[in-house]
Amino acid sequence: MYVFSSRKKTNFSFLTLAVGLLVFVSMSSAIIKSSAQSNSNQQNPAATFTVTNTNDSGTGSLRQAILNANATAADDVIDFAIPAGSAGCTSGVCTITLTSGELAVNDAATAGTLTITNSTGASNLLISGNNTSRVFFVNPGANLMINGVTITKGNGTGSTNLGYLNFGGGVVNTGTLTLTNSTITSNRAIIGGGIYNNTGTLTLTNSTVSGNIGDGRGGGIYNIGGTTNLTGSTVSGNSASFLGGGIYSNGTLTLTNSTVSGNSAT
Repeated sequence: MYVFSSRKKTNFSFLTLAVGLLVFVSMSSAIIKSSAQSNSNQQNPAATFTVTNTNDSGTGSLRQAILNANATAADDVIDFAIPAGSAGCTSGVCTITLTSGELAVNDAATAGTLTITNSTGASNLLISGNNTSRVFFVNPGANLMINGVTITKGNGTGSTNLGYLNFGGGVVNTGTLTLTNSTITSNRAIIGGGIYNNTGTLTLTNSTVSGNIGDGRGGGIYNIGGTTNLTGSTVSGNSASFLGGGIYSNGTLTLTNSTVSGNSAT
């Protein structure tokens, strides 16, 4: 009996040791895997660039922040910390006026997403094309997300990017563009006064497209061969000289809880 008891105890100890060793190996493997994933993430960390003035270019400008983001190999964020008393700011409203052409987003070259976000709301931050140039051009494959910004006074007739002269007064999108809590207003072009979406994916959420002019088609939005989704958004007060005062679409268009009204085409 004593010998049997001793053997049973020995077998139990061996089993415990084996299980413990297996757990240790599993935990070590998990730690190594986690460490490898962490190192991989650290190779391409997200970067944040802060806009500190309303200048068209140079240190602290939105244009420079976009250039910096275009050069990285990761997702990037651009935020704003412009002092209230800065040039270009009046009564809490800051206007970035472009004087050297549109803002081109090329972040696609490195497969990153660029997010431009303003925490004070669209009514407090305006990006103006100064009635001489388009405001944004989203290149093929690029992914741009804009939150809390007003895009205004863009003019497609003064822009020449990839042959898109006269298209998209406020924005030309040939990649992926998401606008949230934003306003597209008082822009002008022959085709797509507010936004020209060419084979891209355009998403508007809680946003407004108003007061834009298309001297040909698509006063507010012109969608050609692309996908346009509007959720909780409004397209109103836009005009076109030919077709599609509010929206002209020759692609996929989906409206969810959105309003298209008060637009005109002659």
